[in-house]
Amino acid sequence: MRTPFNIIFFDKKTIRAVVFSLQVAFVLSCWSFGVFAAEWSETTPPINLTHIFKGEINKQSRAVGFHARPFGKDPEGAELSEIRSGPNQYGVYTGSAEIFDPEGEEWKPKNFSSFFPDLMTQNKVVEAILAAYKKAKVNKRGKWRGRSSYGFSIEGWLCPKGGTSTCPDGAINTAYPIYKKDK
Repeated sequence: MRTPFNIIFFDKKTIRAVVFSLQVAFVLSCWSFGVFAAEWSETTPPINLTHIFKGEINKQSRAVGFHARPFGKDPEGAELSEIRSGPNQYGVYTGSAEIFDPEGEEWKPKNFSSFFPDLMTQNKVVEAILAAYKKAKVNKRGKWRGRSSYGFSIEGWLCPKGGTSTCPDGAINTAYPIYKKDK
């Protein structure tokens, strides 16, 4: 016979099943959001912080992004393998990197990336990107280039018009410094 008392107090088997389901749901939500969802700045326009500061593995399973190493430190899951050029007078340099692919559980090479000066904090990089973007002209494909207040140019790409499930309309999906060799 069902009473309010035994509706509230379930048997052990039911409780274990519910707890297990909640644990699975929690793990899956953490895994899917942590691995695949980018972290976006709370600026206007938003900036894909994951792409710039950690790099990503794209749909073609290639390493992309990773353009900043505040204080010269590699983030977890990304590594500068070799400096190829610079740093120039502004601190901008180029190099090759590796980004960890959690789905394939392997490091993926990225043969070329330009990097913001290592002395710039994450906030300074974001400020420089926004300032350069505000001075830039955006072409029909969403590519833009503007001068930063630090003396070097920054180029970037906006998310496609209308946005996607992972890239909001009008957001800055990538931005990277333009390396120029000192004269």
